[in-house]
Amino acid sequence: MTTTITPVSQYDAATLTRAADGEDAYMDGGAAPLGTVLQKLADRAIFARDAVIATIGWNGDFSVDAGGTNSTFAVNIGTIGAVVTGTSASVYKVLSGGGSAIGASKILGGGNLANSTWYYVYCYDNAGTLDFEISTTAPSASRRTKSGDATRRYLGCFPTTSAGAPIPLFASNGHYVYDVGGSLIATLTVVTGGTASSYTSVPCAALAPPHARIACLAVSVLSAAVGVGASVSVQSYGSASTGVHSVSAGQTNLEVTTAEFDVRVDSSQRAQYKVNGGGGTACEIRVYGFREELPHASSALASHARQTRNAAPSAVGGVAHRVDA
Repeated sequence: MTTTITPVSQYDAATLTRAADGEDAYMDGGAAPLGTVLQKLADRAIFARDAVIATIGWNGDFSVDAGGTNSTFAVNIGTIGAVVTGTSASVYKVLSGGGSAIGASKILGGGNLANSTWYYVYCYDNAGTLDFEISTTAPSASRRTKSGDATRRYLGCFPTTSAGAPIPLFASNGHYVYDVGGSLIATLTVVTGGTASSYTSVPCAALAPPHARIACLAVSVLSAAVGVGASVSVQSYGSASTGVHSVSAGQTNLEVTTAEFDVRVDSSQRAQYKVNGGGGTACEIRVYGFREELPHASSALASHARQTRNAAPSAVGGVAHRVDA
């Protein structure tokens, strides 16, 4: 008969003992039952696995080239020195890759990019090779893996225009800056000719993804008259007084003053603004980027993977293991 060992993801510091040489060893009886030792080893192995799933050694560089269309575009992913991936069969490996561009062939389900849509890029184990997919499914709350699919490791995201073209951007470790010029600048504008004297919504959802809580805003104020002394206040949506940023209007007619702020947005990606002092003063607000906090591991993971790739198995908490790459 056999008995299944069901591991629990936990580690304790208990000393593992075995029967002395020459003594009988029993699975569930005797001075040092083997069943207890095997259970603790299995527990520690699962604990170690859970601690490293989806960890990554990566420089965090992620960008979308300018000039793309809904069918021809380039998403650039910095070199991934090591990432712990899992498959649907619960086989876990350390893989490396990146350092190149991906395009429409990686869109999950095929086809072209849709209009005015957020896309998310993941890496995964494709038969032992690190591969990538572009999906409309957002990452999980931890922003480590894809919602509903822990085999996909989240890397970055980008939005498309009303024509389905990806908006050019550059990101480093979760700090995104849009890289646009000319007519595309209008794509980033969320408030034009704003004159509201009480706090009014600044909608950022088209340019800050659903999981982002910080939008990077450029606020321009146009002074309509000399000496009006007006200003524009920007803050988190629904906030009574905290986190207020202010831009003062110029003191000469038609003078433009611009300032940039990182502003916390709510779960609908909204901030709010109002004009103080009036006098015909108006503002324009653009979203020039956003921030997302990513659970990136340090680059030590990549170094560790390289050092252990050809090494003999070592013991961690009494469990023999090898890092596969």
